[in-house]
Amino acid sequence: MRISSIRPAKARLILGLLLATLASNTASAALRKISFESMVAKSKFIVVGQVVSMGSRWDNLADTGEVMMTDVRIKVEEVWKDSLDRRKDIVRPAKSSDGPTIRELTVQFLGGQIGDRWQRCPESPKYQVGERVVLFVRIIDGRLWTTGWLQGKYRFHRDKITGRNGEPDRVYETVMGKAQLPISINTPLATLRDRVQKTIAIQRTRPPLEPGKIEGGSSSTTHSHDAKTSETSEKGGDR
Repeated sequence: MRISSIRPAKARLILGLLLATLASNTASAALRKISFESMVAKSKFIVVGQVVSMGSRWDNLADTGEVMMTDVRIKVEEVWKDSLDRRKDIVRPAKSSDGPTIRELTVQFLGGQIGDRWQRCPESPKYQVGERVVLFVRIIDGRLWTTGWLQGKYRFHRDKITGRNGEPDRVYETVMGKAQLPISINTPLATLRDRVQKTIAIQRTRPPLEPGKIEGGSSSTTHSHDAKTSETSEKGGDR
């Protein structure tokens, strides 16, 4: 049963139950900001890479009916945190290879487009093929999601300035922050890398988070469009 083809009242109930189940948390008025420290602690993987492909599909999520999901494949350039899990959505190099411990990673988000049908979730991150990203990733129901919905995905720019008068070329890498996100300002990639590593080191000396403990929540709108139909569903929860 596809969300785009059911009645609005039932769609609101289904997606509300669906995302409340995933998050084990009640809905709040809006997506709540999680702290940088919490985002690092909850993430099983933190990677830097480039989006190489995207593809949407129908998925029967939590037995509530079919919703659109989009898989985003990332070519990984750096790994800042790794659980070393062997998973089908993670491609690892041969043991003797140098470089990152992850070569590719596939993360999913709620929403997408298949033909002339689409679904949109404001709390889902947005991607473009070719863009470079820093991703904070956790595991929900056996799949990879960004931690805290859109709060776990950041674009970064790599600019090269040619040196003059014999000076070497300089490369500037800047992660694009936003005021409402855990990374709130534009930050050099090297600075963010150092901050993440220091945060991980501190957290290793502390007791682990209580199982099932969730920080933050959301209540948002998921829009579905099927040719002549446009319907709205409400949801709640945090990843």
